Amino acid sequence: MSLREKLLERFDEAINKVSKLCPKVKALEQRSEHFVEWLVNALQHVGFKREIPGHEIEHTFRVLELSLLIGCFMNADLEKLAVATLLHDVGRWLEEDLERNHAEISADTAIQVLGNSNFSREVAEIIREHSYSMTKKPSSIESAILQDADKIDALGVIGVARVFAYGGYKGRPIYASITNPEKTSYDHFFEKILKLPDLMNTELGKKIAEKRVKKIKSFLEEMVKEVELEDIKDLL
Repeated sequence: MSLREKLLERFDEAINKVSKLCPKVKALEQRSEHFVEWLVNALQHVGFKREIPGHEIEHTFRVLELSLLIGCFMNADLEKLAVATLLHDVGRWLEEDLERNHAEISADTAIQVLGNSNFSREVAEIIREHSYSMTKKPSSIESAILQDADKIDALGVIGVARVFAYGGYKGRPIYASITNPEKTSYDHFFEKILKLPDLMNTELGKKIAEKRVKKIKSFLEEMVKEVELEDIKDLL
């Protein structure tokens, strides 16, 4: 199965999943081949060869599902939102080489792939504004939704897995290291992840974020107990 076929299958899976909660999303299936073709062309444009742990293509589809779900209940432009979400992270594969924020690279790539039209410029702006590190305020409801969905995917048990996957990729210690004094994956939860619910733009996004951040807090509590051997006191 080619990459295009795999992406098309995953896109249809995402639409079917979200449409069970919001039926009007089903209409996007009519444009599925166009959406996936744009994603394939964008990946080729940036020279995609391998996935970055924690920022795999599957992350894009999880964010797509969240974006469409929130967008459905907020009467957002679902087509514009879908395209922006699919292309929002393609710049990841060039970020380190070009020393530019991936959102800027992704936005420029969107215009290259979609053509220089009003639609592509609007999509590019949604993409450009999504980055956490650029701290841009959303200029549209679609931008607000993508910001929220991208942050939500950093929460919950999947968020925990992503922190450690990307931390390993970047060579970060799990929680402490005798030989490596650099910031740890454990530190990252307190520096960024636990703050995300307060940065939500939408009411639904905030509710989802607050629900999922509880899982992270529970995980961190259990992690500390294991490090301190407190979890086995009752066995002694």
